[in-house]
Amino acid sequence: MDISGDTIKYGHITKRGCTQIRRVAVQAACALVKSRWGGALKDKYYAISERRGKGIAIVSIARRLVELMWTVITRKSFYWYMPYESRERKFKFYKIGIKVA
Repeated sequence: MDISGDTIKYGHITKRGCTQIRRVAVQAACALVKSRWGGALKDKYYAISERRGKGIAIVSIARRLVELMWTVITRKSFYWYMPYESRERKFKFYKIGIKVA
C-alpha cells in the first residue's frame, strides 16, 4: 500500500504468505461463489468479475473471506449478517441456545 496525499494505491495480487492457506482460501471462495448461500460476498464477486475478471475476483473474495474469519475469531462473536432463517437453522444444528430478534 502506498499513501501519498489523498490517494491510496493498493498493490497487485502477490504470492506472499503460506501457500496452503492461500490455496484453501481460494477453494473456499470458489465454493462460496457456487453455493446458493453466497450472500453479499457472492454479489461482490460478480461485481468485481465484470470489471476485473474472474481470477482477480476470486482472489479478492478469498481475501475478504479470510478477513471476515479473522474478525469473527478475534472478536469471539457470530457472523450476524446472514439471513435469519439460516442463522436459526445453524443454531439449532449446533445446539446453540441463542435467540436473536
